[in-house]
Amino acid sequence: MYGIGPDYSQSGQNGPSIFPTTSLALRLAYTFDTNYYIQAAILDGVPGDLGNDNGTQIQLGDNEGALYALELGYTQGGEGAADRYAKWALGAWYYSEKFDDLMDIDSNDNPIRRNNNQGIYALAEYEFFRESDLSEQGATAFVRYGIANDDVNQIDSYFGSGIVYTGLLPGRDEDQFGIAIAIASNGSKYKQWQISEGNRVDDRETAIELSYRMQVFPWLAIQPDLQWIKNPSMDPSISDVTVVGVRTEIVF
Repeated sequence: MYGIGPDYSQSGQNGPSIFPTTSLALRLAYTFDTNYYIQAAILDGVPGDLGNDNGTQIQLGDNEGALYALELGYTQGGEGAADRYAKWALGAWYYSEKFDDLMDIDSNDNPIRRNNNQGIYALAEYEFFRESDLSEQGATAFVRYGIANDDVNQIDSYFGSGIVYTGLLPGRDEDQFGIAIAIASNGSKYKQWQISEGNRVDDRETAIELSYRMQVFPWLAIQPDLQWIKNPSMDPSISDVTVVGVRTEIVF
């Protein structure tokens, strides 16, 4: 969720186009004045095949519509050890197809169809500390905030932030230590809907994560991970949980 964010990834009938469920798309990008860029994309509104979860499925059907995405941003650095990295960006997305309202109904008790499934986001990344001018060891911070229309989406806002330190321990120059927090909040209509169904619901879910990526060999990296999640699924009947995991990367 520290990438695209649940405000965006929840959208559509099958989510937006994200590996491994991707869609046909046209993407255009232009960089000007070296640091500034603009990129836009038109994607199939329903990636994959809703009736077949196996493999890569490309199916263009009626009433799927399209997903439009636009991002404006600024980047600097990252070309060498002495060049600090930074990025700032603003983005927006919109589905052309209509979606059912979570609460509002028409005179026939059918959900009102809305054509406002959309959202905006802002993100920033900055390498704020270097151990020396010629070193790639140091700390980078990131933050992302996004909102989605709560007429048709459960989550109406998301905030995520964290810090990654490369080379925190002496003699472990390529290792990376990370700490981050993510907060996803329910929209007002989703909460009204759950209450009307007799269900209790929390306002938000919060996750705090610690990880350490160890470069054991040039071809092997191991990354233990620890997460504490408050209000899982925004369901008051579920206790807070602790999750322990490990990721292994092998390059060949």
